[in-house]
Amino acid sequence: MRNFRINAMTVLVLGLNVAVVNATDGNILNITTTDPDNANKIIEATNVKGRPGHTAVGQQNQIYSIPDSENGFVNIQGASSAIGNQNVAKGYNANAVGIQNDAYGAHSQSFGSRNRVYGDFSMGFGAGNMIGAQPPRDLDGNNKIPAKDIVTDKNTQSGVAFGINNIVLGDETLALGLHNYVNGANSMAVGSDATSNGFYAIALGPASLAGAAEKEDNSKIYSPIAIGYSAHATATETIAIGSEAKASADDAVAIGKSATSTGERSTALGDSANAKDGNSVALGSGTITREATQENEATVNGIKYSGFAGHDPLSVVSVGSDKTETYTQEQSGYTVTIKPHTRQIINVGAGKISATSTDAINGSQLYMIAEQVGKNKKLIDNISTLSSSAKVEAGDNIDVETHDDANQVKTYKVSTKKDIKANSYTINNSSIKIDQNGINAGNKKVINVANGENDNDAVNVSQLNKVKSDMANNTKAINTLNKKVHDVDRKSRAGIAGVAAIASAPSARKDGKSMVSTGVAHHRGESAIAIKASRNSDNGHWSTNVNGAADTRGQFTVGAGVGYEW
Repeated sequence: MRNFRINAMTVLVLGLNVAVVNATDGNILNITTTDPDNANKIIEATNVKGRPGHTAVGQQNQIYSIPDSENGFVNIQGASSAIGNQNVAKGYNANAVGIQNDAYGAHSQSFGSRNRVYGDFSMGFGAGNMIGAQPPRDLDGNNKIPAKDIVTDKNTQSGVAFGINNIVLGDETLALGLHNYVNGANSMAVGSDATSNGFYAIALGPASLAGAAEKEDNSKIYSPIAIGYSAHATATETIAIGSEAKASADDAVAIGKSATSTGERSTALGDSANAKDGNSVALGSGTITREATQENEATVNGIKYSGFAGHDPLSVVSVGSDKTETYTQEQSGYTVTIKPHTRQIINVGAGKISATSTDAINGSQLYMIAEQVGKNKKLIDNISTLSSSAKVEAGDNIDVETHDDANQVKTYKVSTKKDIKANSYTINNSSIKIDQNGINAGNKKVINVANGENDNDAVNVSQLNKVKSDMANNTKAINTLNKKVHDVDRKSRAGIAGVAAIASAPSARKDGKSMVSTGVAHHRGESAIAIKASRNSDNGHWSTNVNGAADTRGQFTVGAGVGYEW
């Protein structure tokens, strides 16, 4: 170590170097050295008397004051440090530790090797990280532009980089890992080669991309989220989760390996699911959507049906593929071939049947229709058999006409005579009277009554029994529903008690302290107990807690939280 002497306690310089100070009021005095060529430097420090000290330890470290346009150089308040070799610290409480690190800005921190930190409250830990837009200095330790000309208030504020060769541009940003790139306020990139290039963007995973692919333009993309290897969310409000998942249109969602959503407001869920049409939904592995079609009429066996409800749909929900399709996966370049396949949609509730209903119909409803069609066919077959052997004769009040058509089919025309003569009808020795007042059945049963259909038709006992059965089933269903609602109510009350118990448990209040606490709560007949563990960081910026609760319904509630205070 070279010999030197410092008679003021405001500055400390150690190493093969010297403190070179422009002290205008004599507060830093009598600094000597025998080797000024490899000097640590505390430069342009004025009026430092009574302020916390600055520290330079090692070789060729520099601590700068902050330039002021009107008064020249102003105070460096706080304890700035440059420790190691060729480090530069400039700003209130700025610290640069290691080799060739820069820390420009109030409370800026640069630890490791060749980290470049330009901005207030910004931090770089590791090697080769860049925070802020200023150019790095040359490898010999000289800045490409004078350090005193670098304006830190125009650089990244509160940017953080952990790892190697990360680049952080934008306020309140975070890069964690290797070769990650963040450009845009309130964004983060975690992993390796992850890119977060938009505002409020999140990229988690190797080669993930949240925002614009071109790093020069991120101004139009907000809130993209990409999670997974090579997941790409490249438009506003997009979500891509899974290896090589891709969401490239506004409000699109792609979840699953190689899932792709290229239509606006589309959703793809499953391995290689492809929602390529706006507002469409692809459910399941290998599912592909298509454009919706208008369906207002159909012809079956020569009969035309029309006037369908919901004939002009907005989009489609697909659960399979009707043909073979091949497309190239953008991130990997692999060719994906989807073969035709279908899926059953099971456990479907009965849809409403009406002229305006657009509900799905389940199998039981179709079975009822098919059963009735079968009965109708049997009736028609019986009539056909009867017509081939029947002999029709006219009676007192009936006329019958017979003729053959071109196909030798005999046709009977049966009609009542203009005048029907009958005094009375006797059934089982009981007189039935029909006159202008109605039908008098003599207090006897009317049997073999067909099912009524129209408003004025008579109904039979079977129809009444069905109504009675339906009402009983409805009553049972209502009772079951009431029990379920009651169970849900009790569980929800217990859950609320659990949340209240967690909230009641206190947290650590002092910096650097931990606390384990418990809380109890009662809500509308249900109770819960909670345990919470909390910890405040030594510097008071970070606060974490983990908590759990158990309630009287046997439910467990867990939670965790982390916060950063500045």
